[in-house]
Amino acid sequence: MENESPLYLAHQKGRSADRHMKSRQYDLAVSCHEKASELIQQAMTLTRYAKALESLELQYRYHCKQTDIIKAKKLQDEIQLKVAELKKKKKMERKAVTVTEQKDHELQAAILRTMEEADSLLTFLRHRSERRAADNDEVDFPPPLPPSDPAGGVKLPKDEKVVIEELRTVNNQLRDFVQQLLAQLDSSRREVECLRARLRMYEDNGLPDLAPLELPNFDYSSL
Repeated sequence: MENESPLYLAHQKGRSADRHMKSRQYDLAVSCHEKASELIQQAMTLTRYAKALESLELQYRYHCKQTDIIKAKKLQDEIQLKVAELKKKKKMERKAVTVTEQKDHELQAAILRTMEEADSLLTFLRHRSERRAADNDEVDFPPPLPPSDPAGGVKLPKDEKVVIEELRTVNNQLRDFVQQLLAQLDSSRREVECLRARLRMYEDNGLPDLAPLELPNFDYSSL
């Protein structure tokens, strides 16, 4: 029957492929075109007319070409989807980096504030110690007994003023060390941001947007 001829079935497969393309079902569309090309080859074995064979040959090439075009279109969509996902991921990473940098700044401010408070406290203790020393100059107190050392020696007690000066020295050393760490952190952050900017430039310019593929229409009226 005519409705069961290879050529008729090939035309059905071609129309099915078009419907699948509209819904972006690329694999199904490719399968339909591949089946259509097989049916066209069968139809070519059923006729000896040169004009009919020429028309069938054109249809066969059309379905083969459509198969390649659809595969390329599928790959294009997959690439664009990956690029969109990558850009979204990078945007989220940049947002997370901004939050981290904010926390770093807050931590730096807290460290510096703590050191300033320590300086203020040491200054207060030093002034109080000096006032006490001035007040006690007129009073002759007996010196306290030094504590015994387990090794048999005697440990001399440290004067309050000496302790305060030692604390001030330690605090200054700590300040210098923290300032060095903060400078290194700031330098590393600038270097990382520079690398991120270069990476974003490569991502934005390295893969241009692909133009949509146009699917040609075959005119069957010449059959």
